[in-house]
Amino acid sequence: MSLIDLYGKRDQQSLLDNSFPDGIDLISNGNRHGLALNPEENFYVRLTGKDTGNTPIKYAWQEVIRLDNNTWSNLTTHYGNATNDPAYEINNANLSAGNTVYHVTRSMQTGSLLFSSTGGGSLTTDIKGKDIVLMILGTEEEYDTCANAPAASPGCWQGYAWAAYKVCGYTYTKLFDARDLGKWALELNGGTTSAWRRFHPAFWGWDSYTEGLPTAANACEGVRFIGSGAGALSCTCPTWVSNITCLKFSINYKNENEVSCDNGSRCSCNSTYWTNFTSAMSGIWGTTQTTVACVDGSCLWTTDNGPFGLSFIWESVPRGEPDCDWGPSTFDPCDPCAGFSRFVLSVNRSSASGGDPGNLFSTYRIGYTALKGLIDDCNTGPIQLELVSHQTNACPDVINWIKVECCTANETANCTP
Repeated sequence: MSLIDLYGKRDQQSLLDNSFPDGIDLISNGNRHGLALNPEENFYVRLTGKDTGNTPIKYAWQEVIRLDNNTWSNLTTHYGNATNDPAYEINNANLSAGNTVYHVTRSMQTGSLLFSSTGGGSLTTDIKGKDIVLMILGTEEEYDTCANAPAASPGCWQGYAWAAYKVCGYTYTKLFDARDLGKWALELNGGTTSAWRRFHPAFWGWDSYTEGLPTAANACEGVRFIGSGAGALSCTCPTWVSNITCLKFSINYKNENEVSCDNGSRCSCNSTYWTNFTSAMSGIWGTTQTTVACVDGSCLWTTDNGPFGLSFIWESVPRGEPDCDWGPSTFDPCDPCAGFSRFVLSVNRSSASGGDPGNLFSTYRIGYTALKGLIDDCNTGPIQLELVSHQTNACPDVINWIKVECCTANETANCTP
């Protein structure tokens, strides 16, 4: 069969002009011709920034790959920004940069990277019902303003945010959550529960199981569970943290010419606040400053770095807004709080720079697993923290990045009371 017959072309010239649909190319070698099929490009990313001045919103992204230990790692050679090769959420959802992993596809028609913000679970896993359990995350009212939350449930029963997990041996893997199915969970007998982040027997309400979620043909889809007598999962500072006497933080500061002081009346070039701040930054612009933080109470380490005071502390991930946590990707029954714990670094303005120790400048985070991995093997460091927020009422952000690593034996000894 000739290419003309294969493609249905009666005009050979149009064949040689390579006028094929998107995703199909003509390759030639002398008088020999062939068709090359270009499949869609699929991979996983984290969002690293966004430009909300466009519709749809343009997202900066970084490709990630999944490692053998079920964690995600940045593939530093493959990324895009809001100007060059941005990603687009298919419903123009306004999302925050962070650790959430999204599946992206490059459109063959436009070359654009497209992704969906819903769920983040696996929608192509063969689910059989008997080995799926339901984790109740919080009330509908705590989650109903989160992105892609389901529509309101019937007012007669209390609705709950949930995530579904597949149990295989001692491993619990998240499959999907309330955003994917578009339904809140209801207690089967109309009761209530406060067993947050605990597992419950699930009754899904659809008639058959196929690959992924129930299809439209299954008109009875819904989520029910039997209330558990268990109390809510209560997380406290993990025991392994008690062995950390010392942590070392490095801050890379921007050059002075990269920072504009025009940030409202408080930080205008003529304000005393800005004058004190730039005076405190003398000799620090464009440098990397490293300092040792010593333990200063239960799960708290403190130190100073340049014009800033640093406070590093453990915290439990809150339910509902503003974080909208929909459950960890994996759950370890031997360490149940791992997926609901994190460490937060507060960067505060010191009195020397026109502020005081309680004057929050910016906030950074590092995940439970990442910090524990560092403590278990110091050779994995230093690890860069994620910027969560910069206070809009503070002077412009002057920090490029912050990293944490283990202290040396001498540094640890100097922290010991």
